[in-house]
Amino acid sequence: MVTNTLSIGSPETFFFDFSEGISNIHIEEPNNYDIQHHFQKALEPYKNKPITLLLSGGLDSQFAFNVFNRYCEDVKCVTFRFMWDDSVVNPGDVVSSKIFADHMGADHTYVDFDLRDFIEDNHVLDFSKQYYFNSPQIATHAKCISSISNDSTFVIGGEVPIFGYFNGQCFPPGYKSKKGVTGMRIEQDKDLYKRRYVPWLNFAKQNNIDLIVDPMFMSREILFLSYYHNMRVLKKYNELPYMINDKKFRYDIYDYKIKYYKAFDWAEYKIPFRKETGFELLRIHYMKQKGDLDEFNKRYRVPLWRHNERTEWYNKRQYQLAPKYNNFESIMETFNNFVNGKDIKNSNSIVADI
Repeated sequence: MVTNTLSIGSPETFFFDFSEGISNIHIEEPNNYDIQHHFQKALEPYKNKPITLLLSGGLDSQFAFNVFNRYCEDVKCVTFRFMWDDSVVNPGDVVSSKIFADHMGADHTYVDFDLRDFIEDNHVLDFSKQYYFNSPQIATHAKCISSISNDSTFVIGGEVPIFGYFNGQCFPPGYKSKKGVTGMRIEQDKDLYKRRYVPWLNFAKQNNIDLIVDPMFMSREILFLSYYHNMRVLKKYNELPYMINDKKFRYDIYDYKIKYYKAFDWAEYKIPFRKETGFELLRIHYMKQKGDLDEFNKRYRVPLWRHNERTEWYNKRQYQLAPKYNNFESIMETFNNFVNGKDIKNSNSIVADI
């Protein structure tokens, strides 16, 4: 069952109405540009509440720990070990999270999860369809949360709110250009926020779980400053992710994320090498079983995509609807004035399709 509307923040930074199928993103320029000030203010209600932070060991969850550990008194970190019989499928998470937790002196524990049972008995498909997860990997994390019975607030690392670069202009993901620019990969990300946040919020609401899905979305001021933070990277390195649409290659922004997070000079990290999730190993496992590189996707991703596309809110018409960005005019003008006439470098990384 799907609730009619979902939102993050009060007032909302993210708002989604299933009847319209449009993601609304709201920011507000603050008088004080110190993001730590705004994190402290946003976390005041959580200061003395128990926090369970899902620590994968990646940069997103490391940054989330830096924030919550700074302003909350009772923060415990949990890393899920995905078990396949006697083997750990996500050793990268296990090792990276321990290195970081030890460095920070964090209260850190592991929780084992029977991934083979969840995957091979198709529980992952039933669970994902219930909340409209497109990714079996993300659905697995949600299932892990539901297996923990406590009254804490759960925190998951979000994503870098990027500004991308294309043809001399800067855009947020999925932005609908008034000039009708074509060829941007950013145009392929119209469903980014829908895909990223709606299933998590739907899951949390239906299960009455207090869940913070992205620290950057906790207030409109924080979200403004997290977008504006790209300017620090831009000024230092003269680069942004290019929003190109090249079907010959797959791209990611991991190198850019490192620069982005390290520009918060008050935060500490233990940067993992090309952080993987463990599901890459599953893909190789199924490939070797069937001799088909896409076997895992055919079994567990494609059915979810098809299921969601048949729903009223995720049909192809609504899939094409761009997010609505509110109060972005001034920040886009700032970025575009800065890049005007400059040769901006491409920070994308080409990744192997495995």
